[in-house]
Amino acid sequence: MPVHVNGNHWALLAADVAGRTVGLVDSLLSAANAAFVHLFQTYMAARATTTEEELADWTPMSHCA
Repeated sequence: MPVHVNGNHWALLAADVAGRTVGLVDSLLSAANAAFVHLFQTYMAARATTTEEELADWTPMSHCA
């Protein structure tokens, strides 16, 4: 999904559902990237409590370029 970073450019939040990994593809490698990944992880954990899906646990991708 697209993410507006620091109010001045766009990046792509990429999630591999089968591998349960998530990362941010950002050409500027913003310091905010980890925060976006953490927000996604928090959202998915909260969502899983309501939907009873097994998509609560996500691991940050070790490298996203």
